[in-house]
Amino acid sequence: PNDSISAEVAFQSVTDLQAGLNGVYIEYSPDNIIDFSSIFSDDTKIGADNGGQKVALHNWILNPGSADADNIWLSNYRMINSINRLLEASATITPLTGEQDQYNKILADCYALRALAHFELLQFYSTDYNASSLAVPYTTTVGVFEEPSRNTVAEVLTSMEADLVSAENLIDPTYFDPSELLQE
Repeated sequence: PNDSISAEVAFQSVTDLQAGLNGVYIEYSPDNIIDFSSIFSDDTKIGADNGGQKVALHNWILNPGSADADNIWLSNYRMINSINRLLEASATITPLTGEQDQYNKILADCYALRALAHFELLQFYSTDYNASSLAVPYTTTVGVFEEPSRNTVAEVLTSMEADLVSAENLIDPTYFDPSELLQE
């Protein structure tokens, strides 16, 4: 298609990676989780003028293939795939002088967000937290049509921890967040 950008030219600089990370943050939306959990639990009730919206979910009926069941899955794996694209592209970019801290922060954000997205998936699509129970696929590569196998809970937790350690190792320990001043 003539309206797409090939992977080779999409990310060529740290500035491009930052724009990609901004897009990942736009993709992150806990709305699906808030919507589902508030309706499926006892946080909300069916209004008097309800025309039938979400009645099945209020009654704890999950229909396979419904938006209620799919939205959390789709939005998190969409974000994970975007993160994996950024991480893959970052390997081909050499930061210019003065860009190393920004480059490292972009990568740290990617690793932390990937762990978060997998954690949200683990909470909703795992039957329990037994180490050997099947959980969700922990994807670390770009995929379009692949159907990765499910990992065990232990494998997902180990991969999440590895991503969080990677993120922690990339953040400058002298990093200062000015918003912390507002909390004093």
